Amino acid sequence: PGTVYFALSITLLFALLWRNRGPIDRVPVAAAAVMAMTWGDGLASIVGQRAGRHSYTAFGHRRSWEGTITMGVVSYVAIAVTLLLLSASRLSPWSAPLQVGEGLLMALAGALMATTAEGLSPAGTDNLTVPLLSGFVLALFTL
Repeated sequence: PGTVYFALSITLLFALLWRNRGPIDRVPVAAAAVMAMTWGDGLASIVGQRAGRHSYTAFGHRRSWEGTITMGVVSYVAIAVTLLLLSASRLSPWSAPLQVGEGLLMALAGALMATTAEGLSPAGTDNLTVPLLSGFVLALFTL
């Protein structure tokens, strides 16, 4: 069900946050949350399977610390780059501009939530929890 959950979470994020003619478009938040799942979780899986030596179990699902650390670092970079490049850009002209420090702080909060959600989600549900929960945390910054 992971592929279906990912499609559902992307649809929900963009339906809730994308406003292509104002008042405030939050599409950078939606895109950043999707990037946490796309890049963070994707690379975490690869690193965890190939280099994971230290494991832990959450809700009956085995994870590696190496994969979890990869999830956190890659999610942070993916969220930060997405937020800083998209906010108030030609691709998202109705979104609010972000200062670099604000974008980096948002990325940290979003990456921490994405990493926690990925580490604690029961098998297959991380494709739903990671983008939606990280998107929720990022959206809080835009209120």
